[in-house]
Amino acid sequence: MFIALERFNLAYEKKRFEDNIIDYVIAFEALFGTKEKSRIGMRIELKSGFLVGDSKEKITKIYKFMRDVYELRSTIVHGDEIKFPIKIGKESYYSDYQLKPDIIKIFREIISSFFDEERIRDKKEIFAIIEEKLESEENDNKSGDEMIESILGKNNA
Repeated sequence: MFIALERFNLAYEKKRFEDNIIDYVIAFEALFGTKEKSRIGMRIELKSGFLVGDSKEKITKIYKFMRDVYELRSTIVHGDEIKFPIKIGKESYYSDYQLKPDIIKIFREIISSFFDEERIRDKKEIFAIIEEKLESEENDNKSGDEMIESILGKNNA
């Protein structure tokens, strides 16, 4: 939690949009990462969706937002050029000034959920299911939408 908050705050100090995105994603990695380093993006995306979302639609919306933010981070760290408008989730962002507030908003929702003891306790089982599914080779090629369906199906079984 400390690393996540520290990286989130560091993003405020940096002027470059690219540095902000990298710090935001490091903050998300610190919250949702495990010792298992494979599929870290999918861990962040799924856990964010299931932690904050209360319906399949909200889970999917948050998952897709986080997926696209993580993809943007990958574009940056691999040296590719960022071209506006950037499509994140269902929205098109025409500047970093439009995107940053939405990233900050979701981060605050996630942090708030972490401090809600009842909510986090209720999500521990879901997080265990996510880990189980991500570690299973049979799920290696599944899309996020398929993983959400599978997790929701297992949790309701």
